[in-house]
Amino acid sequence: MAFLEKTLERRVKNSVSGSGKMGPNSTLGDVNEKKLVLHIKKAQKYGFPMTITNVRKLAHNFAQSLQINHKLNNEKEIAGSDWFRSFFRRHPVLSIRKAEGV
Repeated sequence: MAFLEKTLERRVKNSVSGSGKMGPNSTLGDVNEKKLVLHIKKAQKYGFPMTITNVRKLAHNFAQSLQINHKLNNEKEIAGSDWFRSFFRRHPVLSIRKAEGV
């Protein structure tokens, strides 16, 4: 049993405490994603609901303007659907809206 105790002690001692996130970092980074979320929420507040396509295009334009080295689709100038799903998973305060006719 001494072997198990020493192993556990060593692993606890050498463990690195991190943010708890797994996987690669987001394309835009945490700070820029927060800015994007604020922009989307502000647009929605003023009556301009953001569709999925709007958010994907906005993300691509944002990355281009910040000159971030990204893997977003430069040919179509739009972020991918995988990026969009991950973005919405990371920011559950957002909701997909549809414009209503007035």
